[in-house]
Amino acid sequence: MKLVRFGDRNCEKPGVLHLNGHRLDLSGHFQDWNPDFFARNGIQRLAEILQSRETTLPCVAATERWAAPVARPGKIICIGLNYSDHASESGMPIPHIGALCGESSGPHAAWLTARMVNQ
Repeated sequence: MKLVRFGDRNCEKPGVLHLNGHRLDLSGHFQDWNPDFFARNGIQRLAEILQSRETTLPCVAATERWAAPVARPGKIICIGLNYSDHASESGMPIPHIGALCGESSGPHAAWLTARMVNQ
């Protein structure tokens, strides 16, 4: 299962991509996959809903627009060039340690980003 969002731009709804390949609509249970969802034990609540109501959740039409899976993430952490294929595609030698980069938002964004890049 993977978190997904779908729908018109600025009107996205939360859903999941089920192991069987179907997208399920969770908008009747959650507002969005946003910081509030993660701060309030949303993953556990989602697991409980999927376990008890999975067969009754509405399916999302295949024609619905896909959106970013998480609304307004607080930070994004990327690890690059740590896989041989990625390094090979970039025409670079395989590194001993993967490159780490990040993007953060909020009052401490510059400090967090600088600290992540320098470590």
